[in-house]
Amino acid sequence: MKKILSSIVFAILICSPSYAQISAGFSLSEQGFYALGTETNRPGSSNTPGPITSEAGAFQDTVASVFVEYDTGSYIIGVDYIPDTIQTPENKNDQPDGANTVKGEFENHLSIYGIVPTPLSGVYVKAGLGMVTLDSITTGITSKYGEQDTTFVQLGLGYQHDADNGVFLRAELAAMAYDDVEATATTGSQTADSENQTNNKVKLEDMLSAYGKISIGKTF
Repeated sequence: MKKILSSIVFAILICSPSYAQISAGFSLSEQGFYALGTETNRPGSSNTPGPITSEAGAFQDTVASVFVEYDTGSYIIGVDYIPDTIQTPENKNDQPDGANTVKGEFENHLSIYGIVPTPLSGVYVKAGLGMVTLDSITTGITSKYGEQDTTFVQLGLGYQHDADNGVFLRAELAAMAYDDVEATATTGSQTADSENQTNNKVKLEDMLSAYGKISIGKTF
């Protein structure tokens, strides 16, 4: 997926008309996340498989990002990147011999989008796709899950105010839907790739996100 996104960006750069304008800027958003997580214990065990645990969760975070755009005159193509790691709240489960903790991280959140103006002055619609790496941070837990890449689509609506000297301000609302993610624990009685493996499995479904965003940029 990273190669596909890189190819799209390269195509934008070489195919944009000579009159296209370059813009860059900074965004700050308040973003909410939701997902349903399911862990299956020892799914391939010859004995009775372990329990299946499902739990839905949501959290909110303030997110900063940077963006670069090309304005072709009739529409805008842009790339948005979140340089910081987004962390979920830590879930703690006390045990007689210690506490198990787990939290998730969103890393390298990259999106490519298009902005199309509407007949209403300053109002635009935004649509895009992207990818993000999900990682789990665990302590005191036998099952360890590595990094997993997933993709997402986004759709939003915004308003842009153009100021002097190429500076512009935006207010935007958007939602994103992520593809499901499945991972197999890297520790257990057998390797994750063996037949009838008994390593625990986890699946994240119905991953959704929504945000309200304020941006400031400048056209060069």
